[in-house]
Amino acid sequence: MKTTTMDRPGDGISRRRMQREFVARGVAARDEARRSGEYIDAAHVLAELERMLEAARATKAVN
Repeated sequence: MKTTTMDRPGDGISRRRMQREFVARGVAARDEARRSGEYIDAAHVLAELERMLEAARATKAVN
């Protein structure tokens, strides 16, 4: 039987630790945004990412 990364002892613990740290960073960012009043609207971020993706695709199509 092939051993996957989930089968090794400690992998679940490591994954939970990484998830907990990820959530903690998100909560800290949220709290800082509330404290400072500086927010970036998700729609704005998505529009900018879409623009970047289109530019990258256009560059790739030319090359």
